[in-house]
Amino acid sequence: MGKRKIIISLIIALLIILLATKSYGLSGIWEKGLSWITPDGTETGFDDSNAKSVISEIAGILFGIGIFVFVIGGVVFGIRYMIVGGIEERAEIKKEILPYFIGGVIIIGALGIWKFFIDVAEGLY
Repeated sequence: MGKRKIIISLIIALLIILLATKSYGLSGIWEKGLSWITPDGTETGFDDSNAKSVISEIAGILFGIGIFVFVIGGVVFGIRYMIVGGIEERAEIKKEILPYFIGGVIIIGALGIWKFFIDVAEGLY
């Protein structure tokens, strides 16, 4: 049991170090949003020439958040699976993991489907 706690502590410490070393700040997002909505400085202006890049950036951020939640959930399920001792508890965790992985596939597949439709719609206009 002591080795498991050490391994779990090392994994958590590694995750904290990896997440702390990169800046995830959204500096300048307010100014970028305002310049996208009002490119000419008026309240009525709207420039859709860079709409695809902005939407792609938002989709990338949402996709990243979805993958992050998916990975953290997988780590939690893995730790729970390692810690429990009985066969019944492990079987219960396995039942819970299936919908979790189906949700992960939906998250990954949704971005692919979305990009496909955006590319098709861009070809139409």
